[in-house]
Amino acid sequence: MKKTTTAFLQFLVLFLLGFGLMAQSPQMFNYQAVVRDSAGEPIINEEVTMEISILQGSADGAPVVIETHQATTNELGLVNLHIGSLLPLDEVDWSAGPYFLEVKLNGELMGVSQLLSVPYALHAASSADAFSGHYDDLEGAPDLSHFVGVEDPQSGDMVFYSDGDWHSLPIGDEGQVLSIVNGLPAWISVEEEDVTDADGNIYDVVTLGSQQWLAQNLRTTSYNNGDPIPTNLDNTEWTGTTEGAMATYPHDLVDGIDSEEEMVDLYGRLYNWYAVTDDRGICPPGFRVPSTDDFATLMDFLTAEGHAENSANVLKSCRQDGSPLGGDCDTTEHPYWFFNAANWGTDDYGFSALPSGYRHGMSGDYFVLTFGKYMWTTTEHDETEAYHRFMIFGAGILLPPGEIWKTNGDSVRCVKD
Repeated sequence: MKKTTTAFLQFLVLFLLGFGLMAQSPQMFNYQAVVRDSAGEPIINEEVTMEISILQGSADGAPVVIETHQATTNELGLVNLHIGSLLPLDEVDWSAGPYFLEVKLNGELMGVSQLLSVPYALHAASSADAFSGHYDDLEGAPDLSHFVGVEDPQSGDMVFYSDGDWHSLPIGDEGQVLSIVNGLPAWISVEEEDVTDADGNIYDVVTLGSQQWLAQNLRTTSYNNGDPIPTNLDNTEWTGTTEGAMATYPHDLVDGIDSEEEMVDLYGRLYNWYAVTDDRGICPPGFRVPSTDDFATLMDFLTAEGHAENSANVLKSCRQDGSPLGGDCDTTEHPYWFFNAANWGTDDYGFSALPSGYRHGMSGDYFVLTFGKYMWTTTEHDETEAYHRFMIFGAGILLPPGEIWKTNGDSVRCVKD
């Protein structure tokens, strides 16, 4: 029988990173896990006791919240808890982190993991009375009107300085991109032509602000000079290599996908960090693997568009189990996102992000297809870790850059040079 998930090492609980800040008061966030027996089989339709502790400062820090939940697993072995439903979270000083989540199942310690997105969101929610960010709301602000003078400014105009004076550039037409022509900013039309990788795979391109991104995950098996990217590494080889490597999520772990070719067509391939930074290049000519700065530019655009609080949702494909959009969006046929009642994709810009999972950099196992999308950046953290950006089914925002092992297998979304 095929499985959509695998167990984490010796643990009986699979952490799905199912965090999602609830908008209503009191403050709460979701925690979801699959409970498995020692053979790795889901424990279905059984009552379990789960003790959830939020620890301050470190993985063995003092608890600031301890909740004991009685839950019943469903037909998949899944339990869904609302942390904060038993004890208030609004009294926790989220700015005094880091915070860690300790989980016990029927009295047995299952593990401790650091909370990242939840404290960030809860702390942001607690700062509602802070400065709005609008210059006009400052008291005693100086008059800056004489610094820049533009006649008849229009919404969307860009102001730039040239030849001793300020000039405005009207917003471009649909499909145009901002470029530099003769040293000055200008909107240019992009010729429509096939964007292909070294294998001949064809990609669509979408424009978001000043950037152009591939609309599908990278699928190449070769570097741009034709050299093959090593693949078919076993777990020991995968976790030990410091050379570029590629993997494909095994289709026999997933119901509804019958071949490697179908898996690649739907979700793309997974690469380690050494492959995405190899000088031979893996993105189609004219494109590159993004840095953290490229993702920051994307976030600036989405924020300016009014999507600071749902930046991931507007990038996600609408294909989701139980999507309220209905039609082809409400589906459990691959590719699709796992069900979440609070967050669902709307794909406002054609980015069509899909939850392609990842290959673990320390075990070599594959995890969370349909639950999360993890995208490499070229930005290095230290000798063994680099940054990636990710989105998960239970959160509406594109989560902040996170450090991960360079041996992790993540998806790649290329951005135009």
